[in-house]
Order: sequence, then C-alpha cells, then structure tokens
Amino acid sequence: MSTTTQTQKRSNIPHSRTFKKSLAERRETPQKRHPVQPQSESEKQTDDEITNQVFLMGSICSEIKFFTTQNDHEVANFTVSTEDSWPDASGEVHSTTNFHHVKAWNKLAAVVKNGLVEGSRVKLKGKLKTNRYGDDEDKKYFTYVHLTQLKKI
Repeated sequence: MSTTTQTQKRSNIPHSRTFKKSLAERRETPQKRHPVQPQSESEKQTDDEITNQVFLMGSICSEIKFFTTQNDHEVANFTVSTEDSWPDASGEVHSTTNFHHVKAWNKLAAVVKNGLVEGSRVKLKGKLKTNRYGDDEDKKYFTYVHLTQLKKI
C-alpha cells in the first residue's frame, strides 16, 4: 500500500490528529465525570480505592444445598452459569459457558431457600472470596462469590 493511500485513509478516520486535543490542552482541561450517587454511606469510595465486586447474571445450574453452621448461621451453596458469545473473523459465532460457585449467608440464604430453584434466572452482586484447604504439602484453593445482593429475573 502506498503512503498516499495510507494518508488518505487516515484523514477519513473521525479520530484523526485534527480532532484530537494536544497533550497540553488535555492536561489543562479538567476531566468531566458522570456523577455517580452511592446508595449508602458504606458504598462511598475514593478514586484510589480498589474494590472487590462481582456482578453476574445467569441461571442457577445446580441443586441448592443448605446447611447451618455451628454458630447457627444459615448458608446456601449453589452454582450459577453464565454464557459469553462472540463472532470470529469469519463471522461464525462461538460461545462458552462459565460456572461460578456462590455462597449466600443468613437472610440471603433464607431468600434463596424460599424463592429459588435450579433453573432460576438471577442477577447477583457479591465479592470474590478464596478458601484454602489441605495440608502444607497439598494446598488447594476454592474461589467463590460471597453473595451481597440478589434479584430473581
């Protein structure tokens, strides 16, 4: 491809150099941010804070298992499947299914017990947690979503 053709094609791109601000102009212009109102005081964060949040929408794909801990805390364990699809370069659509282990505690476990069954579609919000088990020679890790919000869809 010749240099002339490349230059012509670049000038047709809407984000070409003529539309971009110089670096000095960008530094002087304050960044506009969309106002995000936290729902509660505990959700207020600074820009430097990194949070552990997971949002999933999928189907419960396993039998929900319930138990009570020694301290009388109710726990519900289940698995949620999510699907992701994308087209490749030839236009053929590929998909993959991922499985996420979820634990609900106390009040949320009661909600799960009373309102959800295998096959239910749900929206989840939670935090990733990792448990380690096994001896020092054979350490194993188990990562799951610690449920904080749930909505049946």
